[in-house]
Amino acid sequence: MKRIWIPALILCIISIVGFAFMQTRVDKIRPSRERLEEKLIYIPETRFLKTASLGFHAVLADVLWARSVVYFGGHFLTDKKYDWLYRILDAVTTLDPGNVLAYRFGGTVLSLEQSDAEKSIELLKKGIRNNPDKDWRLHFLLGFNYFFYMDDHASAAECLEKASKMPGHPTYLPRLVAKMYAKSGKEDTAIEFLRETYRQYEDENVKEAIQGRIDILMAKKQIQPLQNAVGKYKKHYHEYPKELRELVRAGLIKKLPEYEGGQYAIDSAGKVEWIAESDLQWP
Repeated sequence: MKRIWIPALILCIISIVGFAFMQTRVDKIRPSRERLEEKLIYIPETRFLKTASLGFHAVLADVLWARSVVYFGGHFLTDKKYDWLYRILDAVTTLDPGNVLAYRFGGTVLSLEQSDAEKSIELLKKGIRNNPDKDWRLHFLLGFNYFFYMDDHASAAECLEKASKMPGHPTYLPRLVAKMYAKSGKEDTAIEFLRETYRQYEDENVKEAIQGRIDILMAKKQIQPLQNAVGKYKKHYHEYPKELRELVRAGLIKKLPEYEGGQYAIDSAGKVEWIAESDLQWP
């Protein structure tokens, strides 16, 4: 067996050293983000990751964790595409199962920015399995995903109940649990969730992403009052307004609400909608 394993081990080490040397040379001639994308491609499958790290689990975990934050920041400021984010965070938490911050980071941005609640839930559940009593925020974020994306109030309430029994939880959590069971206003409850999540971060990119979602929810809260005003307009003028500013001129509202990230619109059937800027860019 030694005759087989010793040459194999030597070959493995030579390959890793050779790859590192080549990557260093490539790093000098390629743009930094492109280099990072290429490096992420070479992350081994999770089941092989610890073997490939040759015992340097903590070191590799720290390197990948730092790169995950850089990767997110680079795409948040440009194309907002995070194709590799789950894979790199899965690698980080496989090498370092106790990195609670990585679970929280992924649990937040995978759902809010990548619109992948399933991967967010998967990562948060992994974090809870590995750290069952370490951080109430993992249960809190999992509850938000169940509530807002899965419309599963029962599971959301169960998660929040667990969070509310852990050290350091905010005092209002039991009130949120009651809202889960009562299935009360989705926008208002989601805003409470997100405001608490916002307070948990120092990273400005993550905070900006969360604030963007809060603004959208605040904007959507105003749709029903605007719709009510449209109904009154129709009743009085026997037709729908062609634009929402006519509601102001008719004295039905004081002013048209404004929020960053989009604008209100009304269609020919009198339906009021909030249209995000990303949708306005396309015909």
